[in-house]
Amino acid sequence: MSKLKPVILSSKTLAELYLGLSRLLQTGMPLDKVLTTLTDERKQDLSNTIMQTIKLVQQGKTLADAGRLPGLWRQSDYRLIQAGENSGNLVTVTLGLAEQYSAMAKRAGRFRSRMMLPLVVLTFGLLRAPLPGLFSGRIDALGYLLRSGLPLAIVLMTARYLTHNLQTSRATGSASMLDRLLGVFPAGRKLVAD
Repeated sequence: MSKLKPVILSSKTLAELYLGLSRLLQTGMPLDKVLTTLTDERKQDLSNTIMQTIKLVQQGKTLADAGRLPGLWRQSDYRLIQAGENSGNLVTVTLGLAEQYSAMAKRAGRFRSRMMLPLVVLTFGLLRAPLPGLFSGRIDALGYLLRSGLPLAIVLMTARYLTHNLQTSRATGSASMLDRLLGVFPAGRKLVAD
């Protein structure tokens, strides 16, 4: 089996996956049973990837290799899991990964909550700006929709694209579009490095 495109998972899902893996590995269950227990039918992509990983484990692959080939592990996680297997500290490594992704999910949640007010103000501003032209008769209803809705749609589509690109780049281990854009400015380079 060749290496497939990694499955795109949120930080919260990765934290839950690694925490479950860590706890189940502590019980001493066989690895294929541990992975079977982690499948969640509500998350079809994750379940399919875990099932492929189980097949590879049953064929004799290590957990690190079995998860890397179907794209379950991110490249940086693969190296840590491989080191954990080689040193006999897989439970500690997976618990550390769970804590790391849990912290990332909390940071992302705080960022989203902090961005709600600016998004509401921006939306209100975009919807209000063309109102004087509409009431004075310089623009009609279609003009109002174009002047207010089009910029709003562009902002939302750009934010969605950058978010998806960021998740994909983290899963593949490559630089995201946002990282490259921020890298143009000195303050942005420091932010990316941090």
